[in-house]
Order: sequence, then C-alpha cells, then structure tokens
Amino acid sequence: MMSGNVLPRTKTCNELLSLFLKLNRTERAWVLYAEMFRLKIKSSLNKAKEFLGFMEILGIKTTVVTYNTIIPGFCLRGRVGGAQMIFSAMKGRGVQPDSYTYGLVINGMCKERRLDEASGLFDKMLEIWLLPSAVTYNTLIDGYCNNGDLNRAFGYRDEMVKKGIMPTVSTYNLLIHELFMEGRVGEADCMVQEMEEKEMVPDAITYNILINGNAKKASILRNEMLSKGIEPTKETYTSLYVLSKRKRMNKADDLFEKILCKGVLPDLVMFNALIDGHCANGNMEGAFSLLREMEK
Repeated sequence: MMSGNVLPRTKTCNELLSLFLKLNRTERAWVLYAEMFRLKIKSSLNKAKEFLGFMEILGIKTTVVTYNTIIPGFCLRGRVGGAQMIFSAMKGRGVQPDSYTYGLVINGMCKERRLDEASGLFDKMLEIWLLPSAVTYNTLIDGYCNNGDLNRAFGYRDEMVKKGIMPTVSTYNLLIHELFMEGRVGEADCMVQEMEEKEMVPDAITYNILINGNAKKASILRNEMLSKGIEPTKETYTSLYVLSKRKRMNKADDLFEKILCKGVLPDLVMFNALIDGHCANGNMEGAFSLLREMEK
C-alpha cells in the first residue's frame, strides 16, 4: 500500500497492531505505531493504552521512549489530562520521565493556557536537575506572550541564557511579535539589532512580524528577504493588507500579480485583504474583479 502511495486507514493499522500484539511482536507494533504518527494517520488512544496493558501482561518492560510515544497523541488531541495520567503512571511503574517527557506535557498545558500548572511542572523538572531544551523554554515564552505577560516571557529568556542555553530565532520571533503587539516598537527594533549582533539569521516568520509591525518599511523588508534568499510565505504576501490600508493599491496589485506568476495559490485571507483595500479606496470594480477571480 505504501509503495503504491495508498495511505492505510486507521482501522487497517489497528488490525495490524492487534495482530502484532497477539503474536508478542511488540517491537514491530511500536514501529508501526510510530509510522502512523509520522504519516499523521489518526490512531486510537485506547489502542495506545492497550499496548501498555499487553506489555505488562507479557512481562515486557516499558521504557521512557514507550511513554514519550504515547503522550504526544493525548496532547495533540487536547487531552492533556490523559497525558498527565500517563505521566503519573510511568513514574508509578518506576520509569523516570526525561526532559523530553516534561517538555511534551508542559507544551500541552501551555496550549490550553494552563500556564501556572506548566510553570509548576517546569520548576519540578529543574528540582530533579533535568536540563530543559530551548524548545521547552520557547513553549513557556510563547504561552506567556499569548497571555500578554512579557515580564514572565523575558524572565524565561534570561533564565535560559544563564543556564547556557542559546535563544533560537523562534525565541526572538515570539518576543519581537509581542513587543509589536504592545506598541513597544523601539524595544522590538532593539531585539532585531540584538539578533544581528549575535549573527542570527532571521527567517520568514521574523520578516512577516517586521512587515506587519512596520508598514512604512514593508516593501523594503520584502526585498531584503528576497536578497537573502528567504522565500516569502502566504503570510508575507497577506501584508498586502498593510499596503492597501496606506492607499498603495497599485503596489499591492503588482505584488499580487508577481505571486501568481510564482505559482503561489492565494488564500481567503489574502483575497479579503485586497478586496478590503479596493473597497476602502472606492475602487468597487477592482473589488468585484477579485471576487470573480477567487471564485475561479
């Protein structure tokens, strides 16, 4: 099926998983389960728990990798409570969570805005001398930025630096975005300058944030992206909204034609931005022309 580019259904995979378990081929079952996860084939969380039960019955020792395979499934489905139960169960069975395990649960909590719990779990992680990764720090920084608490967000940034963990481009993107959101443009510019001093190369997300935060420099920033070989994304082009609001629809239309030539398929947000711009500038003919274009 795979060689024929046919994606198996969940039911097909579950039948195979059950068969492997009955034949005591648990290693093969886990390989298949991991492959399902990689291919984004929906798996049954009950099936994952069934694995653990079978392994216990057969006397096969579960490892931290076993649990690290199951926990993301619960978090991705928004069932952080289930992930916490598995997390507690593994400790009860004498399997010690590693920094990756903690990071998974903390990430799930942050996505549900359970920031106090996430911070508490993070502190416990530090108490047992587990070193968090930059990804875990970024998860907490993202959570507190989304909550509008820049002090806590910068606090985690400072803490990771003290521990010798280098902030990543994602770390800067999160902080710069929130600074712009709060109108603290000067501080955002300082963060960009700090990136340059550290010789960190901005990515497309960095430029998207800067373009949305600085309408006057939108075109300059876009050209700078291209000169550095950074391919603009749909979000970049949706900054047409910024251009259109400043009564520069000719430039916005030219940019729209360029992305069509590049083979980039416009999305609903992009069309809405352009239509809004034409309406705001009294060009109803251009607005209706775009409406017909998006229907095509």
